[in-house]
Amino acid sequence: MYHVTQRKGNFLAPWDLAGTWVLGDGDHISNMDLKYDDELQALAAAIGYVGTGTMGFRIAGKDFKAPDYETAADEAAWRTFRIEKKQFFQDVPWEAAGEWVIGGLNTARVVQLEVDTDSPEGHLLGSVCYDKLPTINFRGERIAPNSYQVDHQWGGETAKWYLCETWTLGSGPDKHLLSLGLFSQDSGRSMHGQLQYTGDPFAHDIHAFSVTDGVTEVTKNPPEPG
Repeated sequence: MYHVTQRKGNFLAPWDLAGTWVLGDGDHISNMDLKYDDELQALAAAIGYVGTGTMGFRIAGKDFKAPDYETAADEAAWRTFRIEKKQFFQDVPWEAAGEWVIGGLNTARVVQLEVDTDSPEGHLLGSVCYDKLPTINFRGERIAPNSYQVDHQWGGETAKWYLCETWTLGSGPDKHLLSLGLFSQDSGRSMHGQLQYTGDPFAHDIHAFSVTDGVTEVTKNPPEPG
């Protein structure tokens, strides 16, 4: 909690009391940069805490419309994608590859994910980017076939890791991901990329479609300005 003063005009103007603000989640703030985002109708910010790197966060405006979840199942569905794949660079039909759960935030979808493994257990390391937020570090501990307990590291290599839900990545019960790259150009409603499984000599093209948005085609070019 902070007692805030502000100064209108130049550096010679008097400081005026601007009330009491509640900022942060417990640790002392070391830096903060706030900017209003017209598209989000919210303050998009970077914030740093003492002993922790800088991370992104948002302060929602009064007109900001977050997804409306009635149940935990609704929230999980918002992060669920229908997957299809085909052998990389081959003129063959796309085939269904199940449903994956991708992402750990309830206000922004993943727009870029690049991970791979050099672990016999199939643990994943890499980076993830959510819509309109900075790219952050990613690690996923494989806890069951195709299931990963995911942590995010907001703020660089020395920052804390935060638990970020259980993700479903992959469709093979007897093998795990060797590498995965996904990219979106429509704020995470659809994604495209490549994957490869351990023991499989061939990479695969992959499409991911939001289940709740009813998307059936992947957007591969940025939308025209409206």
